[in-house]
Amino acid sequence: MEVLQAVKNPQTKPDAKVKKVMIIVSKATLENVYASFILANGARMEGIEAELFFTFFGLEAINKK
Repeated sequence: MEVLQAVKNPQTKPDAKVKKVMIIVSKATLENVYASFILANGARMEGIEAELFFTFFGLEAINKK
């Protein structure tokens, strides 16, 4: 909520730390999946909760064939 208030009123600076991130994996290419896992791992190392959301085409990366 603090971020939304800061957007409405740009004079205020939010002091809130990021607590959660969601990374969207939209393609099953090695570059996209690898980058998503690196970003999620980096967030977890900083103590931020990370979630990966796989779209229809991104699901090919985690399905067994």
